[in-house]
Amino acid sequence: MLYYAQHYKFFVISTVIWTTGEILSATNQGVYIANHTPMSHRGRVNSILPIIGGAGNAIGPRVMGSYIKGKEVRMAWPFIFVLSIVAALFMYGLYLRETKERSKIKGKPTIKAR
Repeated sequence: MLYYAQHYKFFVISTVIWTTGEILSATNQGVYIANHTPMSHRGRVNSILPIIGGAGNAIGPRVMGSYIKGKEVRMAWPFIFVLSIVAALFMYGLYLRETKERSKIKGKPTIKAR
């Protein structure tokens, strides 16, 4: 949206949309990871996630700065759009995989202990 925004109201609408996305991500990320991590590994996973995020925060500006230096700042938004679509497709694939695994588990007969 920021690529096409020419008027103030479009910047405001864009800001509301991505702020909502950031809020949803920040409030649900920990819950998702806790629900999909074995209890024995939750501490390890929760300790490494800030390191991974910090690495992205450290490397991201350098990578995008190099990209902007070779192109122009306006071309950063289409690049980010493509990366976001790829990430969304991977997340959708993860959702499909989890749904498939969940349906396999529900379909298996349970063996009762005597």
